[in-house]
Amino acid sequence: MPKSANAGLSVRVVAAAAHGTLSSNTDGSLNYTPDAGFVGVDSFSYVANDGQADSNLASVSVTVTASNHPPVAVDDSASLNEDGSITLTLLANDSDADGDALTLTLQSQPAHGTLLKNAVGQYIYTPVANWSGEDRFTYALFDGKAWSNLTTVRLLVSAVADAPRLVLTDIAASPHELFRTGWESVANQNTSSSLLQQRTLEGWTLVTSLDNSACANNGFEIWSSGDKMADASNKLRTVNAASNNGNSGNNWMELNNASGNMPQTLGIERSLSTLAGARYTLSLDAAGRMGYSADYTRIGIYVDGQRIGGWDGTSGSAALNWQTLSFQFVGKGGQQTIRIATEASKLDPNGRGMMIDNIALNEALGANTGLEDQAIRLSNISAALSDTDGSEILSVSLEALPIGATLSDGTRSFTARSGNTTADISGWNMACLSLLPPADFNGTLNLRVVATASEKVGGSRSSTSASLVVTVLAVNDAPRVLNASYQLLKDGTVRIDFSALIRDVDGDALSLSFTRPAHGTLTRNSDASYTYRPNRNYIGSDAFNYTISDGQLASSGAISLSVGQASVAIAVVGAAPLQDSCASIVLRSNYALAANSGSANANANANPQGSSSQFVDWSSNAVPISTLGNLAWVRDFLGATQDQRSLAERTGLSVRASL
Repeated sequence: MPKSANAGLSVRVVAAAAHGTLSSNTDGSLNYTPDAGFVGVDSFSYVANDGQADSNLASVSVTVTASNHPPVAVDDSASLNEDGSITLTLLANDSDADGDALTLTLQSQPAHGTLLKNAVGQYIYTPVANWSGEDRFTYALFDGKAWSNLTTVRLLVSAVADAPRLVLTDIAASPHELFRTGWESVANQNTSSSLLQQRTLEGWTLVTSLDNSACANNGFEIWSSGDKMADASNKLRTVNAASNNGNSGNNWMELNNASGNMPQTLGIERSLSTLAGARYTLSLDAAGRMGYSADYTRIGIYVDGQRIGGWDGTSGSAALNWQTLSFQFVGKGGQQTIRIATEASKLDPNGRGMMIDNIALNEALGANTGLEDQAIRLSNISAALSDTDGSEILSVSLEALPIGATLSDGTRSFTARSGNTTADISGWNMACLSLLPPADFNGTLNLRVVATASEKVGGSRSSTSASLVVTVLAVNDAPRVLNASYQLLKDGTVRIDFSALIRDVDGDALSLSFTRPAHGTLTRNSDASYTYRPNRNYIGSDAFNYTISDGQLASSGAISLSVGQASVAIAVVGAAPLQDSCASIVLRSNYALAANSGSANANANANPQGSSSQFVDWSSNAVPISTLGNLAWVRDFLGATQDQRSLAERTGLSVRASL
């Protein structure tokens, strides 16, 4: 076989390529590899050798043209809160070696949210409402020639509690009718009106101080169905009581102003006890005298002298035009007076005015309003989770309960105590809540209802609150009294301080009255106490009763007195203590204090007058009486009030410290 023309030749590179590398093959050829990213013309030079001599220097020029590199996409992750959103710059960590413009194409959508591309190429991820957990989507990049790898974006949505819904629905108490007047106690004597010339009728008192004409006959002018009444033309018409408003009565009253000897009823009034803050509605049926103008029929409605309304309705000439009216006012508490009176600006000598009937007064308490010492119905409380995916737990509480108040739903109850004034009412029947205020409290309670949603995972919490204002209306309480017993010497005296025996939680002004003791007398002292003195030489028992009144309610107590021969001074109250520091003492005339079993608690220094040998110094600690021997306090009956002056008189002792 003939040899190749290049057989026996070897190649030696003289000048290496500037932008690449050369490598030799086994057959003597060379491989050129450009540097990464290099595009352009490169060259190198070489000589050939046949084993004896080099050839001339030869140069090789290599042209490297550009080639595409696919883009590289990198996985992403982001975190956000439930019901939030996040803006993702997905290309921030992706690359393309060739610097080509890249196009992002979503390969899969998130399962629990949405992606929205904005104007600058970012993507906004928003999870579905109330959802939390891990979501993901994928995308790839394209540089116009090649696709990148598939990459994944992980989205971690943290659970956040949603504020629950809370609604309070006020429940107003049903109105309570206090009185209704229909004048039905009056007998129909004829076919005209009947005039009852008396001071009161069916709880109403006649008003006579408004008479401008004088000489007319004041009284209650009562009409009945079937009577004949003169109209403005003096024509007699058969008239009837109102049939509306459930009225089944036959009688009514006419308010008017007359002259001469004609009958007139200028006005009526009545007093009643109201509750401060309660709403009152006075309703009545009214009809003007037939054919007469409002100048004759006008009436006014007053409460405690303040006009709360009026009416000047008229009737045609053929029949009474009955209308039902109502007027409202808010109670001030205590006694209040309602007056209904004529306000006619014109006078008919025969007395022509306004018919009134079926007068009723209703009392209504507002929402969350009730009476002192009574349970008060509260607003219905409705609470619900806004997030219904089961990830949250709902709790409801009622806060700022006053100490001593009791909350109940009819089955469960909670009583507020110091340091614990919040009731957890989760699971309670919140449509049946009632609150019993602390004893004797009246005023306003500012409570707070709080509904809280808590995430089961992560513990996130969110609350919604609402104010619940409870109004407690004052109710008069009867004064409280104690029975008391006293022992004294024959021909001695004992001071009785009634202020230590009584209590009025309302702070009302009180009046005192009492029966006469059978065997002695009571004398009032300058300090408002009383001194009892038995009849001369009387020995035995005596008693009397006393009564304390606050003007509306009264309470009575009994006073027992024992008059004996022994030199003993004692004041004993047989009931619960009124004052913590009170005590009663038994002392004997020989200054030895009788021993007795039991224990006592007092703080006193006592010694015989003119003597320092017998002395009792008792601290405020409880001391067993039996340990004191002959010099002992007999027994203290907590609750008594000891008069130190009387004690000194009866025993010859001086008391140097207040009990």
